Amino acid sequence: MIGPLSKKGFSTIEYVVVLTIIVGTMFIFKDYIIRGITGRWKAFSDQVGYGRQFHPTDTVECAFDSEFNQGWYDVTCVDNKNCPFENKDCKKAAIAACPGTSYCR
Repeated sequence: MIGPLSKKGFSTIEYVVVLTIIVGTMFIFKDYIIRGITGRWKAFSDQVGYGRQFHPTDTVECAFDSEFNQGWYDVTCVDNKNCPFENKDCKKAAIAACPGTSYCR
């Protein structure tokens, strides 16, 4: 017997109600969910970056010089010296003039 409220109708209504409750709960707790995801992302980033934070003006890109002085140097500083690639004396002087910071070691 198919009445005004069949089992199929109840099943559909139950799914809609459960889905509405889940979506509503996520909407209510969205700030907590975002904070949790952001916290996990920060923890992962700190783990990968050894606890160092990126700063647009203070962070330097370091490289190790195995050819001239066997030490770390600031890549951006050396690039700003505009030495031709084939001029090794200019490159050696530029690397000597741009020592790495404590983060480079």
